[in-house]
Formats: sequence, structure tokens, C-alpha cells
Amino acid sequence: MQYEVFTLQDTQKPGSAALAEWCHQLQLESGRVFGVFPALFGLQSNELYLVATAESPINLPALPEGTEVISKATLAPTVRPV
Repeated sequence: MQYEVFTLQDTQKPGSAALAEWCHQLQLESGRVFGVFPALFGLQSNELYLVATAESPINLPALPEGTEVISKATLAPTVRPV
């Protein structure tokens, strides 16, 4: 299993509410949405993090008009020592 972290930006609206709604309704073919994190420290108000889990790399379906993928990172889950 791996985690894919996408930084998405809505270039047509000042906030990320519409983009967050799209992410919550997203159905991935090869994985599932783990979480949607809008407007955290270091993000503009029209950006958010989309985190998904899958066994293989994820290809996002067509993004809403005016949405860009700013960055993408693939992370491996780890276990904290006891």
C-alpha cells in the first residue's frame, strides 16, 4: 500500500470549498480517498491536499475546469517504534 498526496489548486475561485466537495465525491478506480485537507499552514486559501491510498500509482480522473495539480508525492506507510 502507498499513499499519494496531491496538492490541488482552484485557479478560478478564491476559496477551496468547491474543490473540496469534488474531492469528497471522487471515486478512484485503483484506490480510495483517505482525506481532504484544505487551507492548512503553507497553503493558499484556494489550495488543498488530497490524500489517497492504493496498491499502485493513482491517476486522477479529469479535474474540474480551472484546477491544477501543483505537486504530487508518493509515501510509504511506516510503523512507529514502541
